Amino acid sequence: GEVYVPCMPTIMAAYKTGDWTFSGFFGIPGGGGNAQFNDGLPAFDAMGAGLVAAQGLNATSAFESTQYVFSLQLGAAYKISDNWSVYAGVRGNYTSANYSGAITAVHPQAGAVGKLLDLDLTQTGIAFAPVIGVDYKIGDFNFAAKYEFRAVTNVENETDKFESELLAPMLGGDGNLDGKIGALSQAMPALSRLATLQNGQTLRSDAPAMLSLAGSWQATSWFKAMLGATYYFDKDAKVESLLGGDNNRNLDHNTYELLAGVEFNVTKNLLLSAGVQ
Repeated sequence: GEVYVPCMPTIMAAYKTGDWTFSGFFGIPGGGGNAQFNDGLPAFDAMGAGLVAAQGLNATSAFESTQYVFSLQLGAAYKISDNWSVYAGVRGNYTSANYSGAITAVHPQAGAVGKLLDLDLTQTGIAFAPVIGVDYKIGDFNFAAKYEFRAVTNVENETDKFESELLAPMLGGDGNLDGKIGALSQAMPALSRLATLQNGQTLRSDAPAMLSLAGSWQATSWFKAMLGATYYFDKDAKVESLLGGDNNRNLDHNTYELLAGVEFNVTKNLLLSAGVQ
């Protein structure tokens, strides 16, 4: 597949007054961009492979997916003492995904004979998760930790197109499959895999909990070094695939990332930084 991402904006702001600091964040922590599978997507093809194979046909497909998770976080930090500060906030996630594509049945000699499945589906969902943090400063060193709770997310299908030319005769000439999978699967069990594509169906798409740890050292007035680590509790987050199954259940382990960076105060008004993740 090919992915095109023209822009991924992130906006952060903070306002400090006395011992309080109020902050906000807007960004796209998940998804981002449009993926096109011009030669088909195996998991999508498999949904109709059994049906066409039984008739001595092959299947080809084209599939397109667009996914975004927009996130807005608001919170406040309070300075308890010269060494300690604490933070509490809430993050709201808006999930939006669109899936469109078609599976075409192909006769080995005669070529294309019709579409088995023509799909255009949008999923949306909203979820909220609390965020807490703590900061400790001593001398030239600063240490911080943040924990973001799992955002339990349910996304609902809005199915604009769910049709089959080849199955139209079984449906009285109407190729619309929406709401008819239960009855059809009694005669053709392979169709039961298509149930998740129907309008109004809901799936879980959780954002995992995450723990972040970081430290910095102000070595001189013009140089600072930093280290960080983030651990994602992926296996505890349920992510049901539109094409069947729980994506996270098969993971061998949770994921993590390590970060390092430096800052240089070139002048009073100019600071340069560089990092690696």
